[in-house]
Amino acid sequence: MEKLEQILSTLKKELGEGKFAPGTRFPSEYDLAQRFSVNKKTANKAVSLLAAEGFLTRGKRGQGTRVAASVPYPKGQIAFLGSVLNAYYAEVFHGIQCGALQRNYMTYYFAPPPQELNSALKKLFRSPAQGIITHAYGHLEMDSLPCVYIDYEPRPDDSVLHMITCNNYLGGHEMMKEILARGHRDIVIYFHHGLMSDRLRGFHDAMKEAGIKDCRERTFCGVEHSDFDAREVLKAIRKKYPACSVIATASDNDLLHLVRAMKAMKIPWRDDFTVTGFGNVTGISTVLPVATVDQHPFRIGCRAADLLINIIENGEPAVPIRESIGVEVINAHNIPVIR
Repeated sequence: MEKLEQILSTLKKELGEGKFAPGTRFPSEYDLAQRFSVNKKTANKAVSLLAAEGFLTRGKRGQGTRVAASVPYPKGQIAFLGSVLNAYYAEVFHGIQCGALQRNYMTYYFAPPPQELNSALKKLFRSPAQGIITHAYGHLEMDSLPCVYIDYEPRPDDSVLHMITCNNYLGGHEMMKEILARGHRDIVIYFHHGLMSDRLRGFHDAMKEAGIKDCRERTFCGVEHSDFDAREVLKAIRKKYPACSVIATASDNDLLHLVRAMKAMKIPWRDDFTVTGFGNVTGISTVLPVATVDQHPFRIGCRAADLLINIIENGEPAVPIRESIGVEVINAHNIPVIR
């Protein structure tokens, strides 16, 4: 039975990807038996099941089996559990939808308030959804559906979870290297605790490598989505480091709040003093003359959907999946050079 399921999974994937054109003859049971090293009875069973599900049509004797005019949709259904109010996660969800569509899967969207999470999960378990992609809800206490976590910082007991994120450490490290390469040494960091800590660690390690030992003292933690907090943090930065030439923010949202604070406080920037971002989700590098890090959230969503569907169709892997999507610094030329 396990061999039959493997054959069905492979053939369904190939049919869904268009390897066999609609209306063309499907390989014979003899060809399939040879390809998968099984007997003709198993191959015939696989063809019969594919025909029963609408992937194939069987003609009269001698006419062979043909690929159906269209592959059944949806082949399966998955759920995204998370908010799309943030532009980053809206792009992630877009990637999930596109990745699922490529595999002929439909995507549900759930964003329950935290106090209603357990109730929403019970409804989800009773739905046709075969797996979950989630962010911002922490570790889901469940074992009935496969789950892939996005941008989740694991606890010591989370070793069995499947996770995917961007390479936050590399993004922070490479951005700080670009800042240092342009001669800046009086640098501060604006960070808030809702962000991945690897991002901050990348900033700090690059500064330590350049001989800046007090990087923790140069890190100012604030509140997300607050113009007031940005103004207060900016006052503290200007008081403690009046000659600061760069504020490296750990998100584009923080950058935007700082820019608004600088405008309100009539602090000039761009020539000798600048700020950098992290995200590029809203295309900030095309609106403001700033350097930022592209996290490629669409690719993260596509890959998360692909990983989850692989688990649904092939079973739980022996080793938990941990993947990191590459990042890149965008518009580093906007960081002024200290001469």
